[in-house]
Amino acid sequence: MKKRPKIPPKTKAILQKEINSECPICQNQEVEYFEIHHIDENPENNVLTNLLLLCSNCHTKITKGDISEYKIKQIKSNLPLMINSLEFVSAVIESESCAWELSDKNDFAFFRSDDKTKSPFPIINFTIINHGNKIVVLKKIQVNVKNLPRGISGIPQPRVLKALAIYQMQIADEKNVLNLSNPIHVPPNESFMFQIELSEKLTAENERYEIAGRKVLYFLFEFSNDVILKIPHLYLNCNSENEQMRIYLMH
Repeated sequence: MKKRPKIPPKTKAILQKEINSECPICQNQEVEYFEIHHIDENPENNVLTNLLLLCSNCHTKITKGDISEYKIKQIKSNLPLMINSLEFVSAVIESESCAWELSDKNDFAFFRSDDKTKSPFPIINFTIINHGNKIVVLKKIQVNVKNLPRGISGIPQPRVLKALAIYQMQIADEKNVLNLSNPIHVPPNESFMFQIELSEKLTAENERYEIAGRKVLYFLFEFSNDVILKIPHLYLNCNSENEQMRIYLMH
């Protein structure tokens, strides 16, 4: 039987703020009776991204299997930001360097173009503002990937933001984590931008492959003091998760 470490009151306070003191499933507001659910069912994994505060009735339904783990992950990923001092501003494709373009239907969807002169790997510029009065450190990037069935910068300011760093991430199925060996230190009341270049990991040799298929990306940025910033879902080669597939008949 796995140990069940005690969860600090500070963690529960953050989780309560995340759900706005309301059960994210049934909207129950009797928060004093709420319980903490471990999404991966591992009581030792007390990172904020694995915890969800909810009412005891809904917690029981999850335990019985009436509410799926997939549904819980969806609910968790769609919750507001865990902390208000960090603000996500934009995720913009670096179209001058890579052969990917912004969709005309969704500001968070990008498609591969036919330009052979540019990098085939999508390069995304992320811009974030630290509204707090203390330095924060970006130390880890996590992206969860959902493969869909196959069918056919910055903010207006008097200065131009330049990427402080570019990180290469290889993505496979589900959870992908990049611990930053050169983290970004962000002073109070400053905006900053960094780039992430994505490729697919298909072999154990860590070779880089071009992105294939339709994907939904769920990014989480982890800063110092357990601050987690979530951004809107990003889409590669599709405009939405429920986009209708096209079937082409070969003559």
